Amino acid sequence: MGWVEFVDGNVDRALKYVLAAWQADQTADVADHLGQVYEKRGEREKAEYFYAVSLNARSPLPETREKLSALLGGGDKANALMEKYRGELGKLRNIPLADVKHEGAATADFFVILAAGADSSAKVQGVKFISGDETLKPAADIVRAAKYEQSFPDDTPVLLLRRGTLACKAGDQCTFSLAPPEDVSSAD
Repeated sequence: MGWVEFVDGNVDRALKYVLAAWQADQTADVADHLGQVYEKRGEREKAEYFYAVSLNARSPLPETREKLSALLGGGDKANALMEKYRGELGKLRNIPLADVKHEGAATADFFVILAAGADSSAKVQGVKFISGDETLKPAADIVRAAKYEQSFPDDTPVLLLRRGTLACKAGDQCTFSLAPPEDVSSAD
């Protein structure tokens, strides 16, 4: 829907849809589209960022590199920016969680159901422990309270199912890592 809006010249509406799609799946083509939307809006730094992130995602589009190089004025600037954002996708999918009670290293998988809140941001509708270290089951409340960077483009009622892994290191804070949707093969 976002790309239809973009092609029709409705750049602000396109941004809402493409940004929500990006936050949900973070694929190379969606990052490229987001770069184009920001470029059209005159937000050059954001366009550069999303083109560079796109080139670090799985299966980047060849034309994205050309767009980034043109925006930067050619040369090796594209390579430097790509290197700067090399680990960005992993950072975007990781949510640090404090106050998780655990002993030693432990991991557990959870499902999280997100819906649109009053301000179109994500509101957690439910959390379910799937598998892993049973001592992390009570962490479901902490996973529920986490802030999820997911917007919803309009007021259409929709639920978004995400899967994530809570990983705790001995004597350290835990991290909840959202799995890319293409890596999730079942809702069991």
